[in-house]
Amino acid sequence: MNFTGSQFLKTASTYQTNPNGRLYLACVAEWDASNSTANFAFSSWNTTGTSANFQVSKLATQGSNKGRVAVRYTNGSLPRMDTTGSVLDDQKIITAEFGSGNNIKFCEFDGVAVLDSASQSTATSPNNVSNRIAIGARSSDDGLKMSGYVQECVIWSTTTDAYDHAAISDSINDFYNSFT
Repeated sequence: MNFTGSQFLKTASTYQTNPNGRLYLACVAEWDASNSTANFAFSSWNTTGTSANFQVSKLATQGSNKGRVAVRYTNGSLPRMDTTGSVLDDQKIITAEFGSGNNIKFCEFDGVAVLDSASQSTATSPNNVSNRIAIGARSSDDGLKMSGYVQECVIWSTTTDAYDHAAISDSINDFYNSFT
């Protein structure tokens, strides 16, 4: 889907994205280099912290154009997995896992692990607030619309152990041929 900064897709109904305590997501996106504002590729987000679930976005802070995956936890913490460089160079495959205990939080952009820039605790579970889900904008108010492309967005919740990040990222890359 090509987003030009004025349109987006949003579910008609609200969904609880994390009924099982462990939240996973995968997204294939490419942000437009000509747009210097922050924008969302995929979200179940609310500007009220306690009502936010997750976001996949591009930051515009001081022209950084960094990628971010953030997930709000029931204790109010907000792990923010930020890339160290710009995400404007090409298509990105993003995979992430967030769970409770033992600081379970993992995120990759094109197979490269990114760290929690805020060192937030994950002692509790990721939020499971009933929100609408949006592709191409912030889901709560339709703000921060995306300029660029979104090819695929998947989110799931499970009670089972961690998945194989490399295998999922590699399988998506085999199809899209995004990185080497």
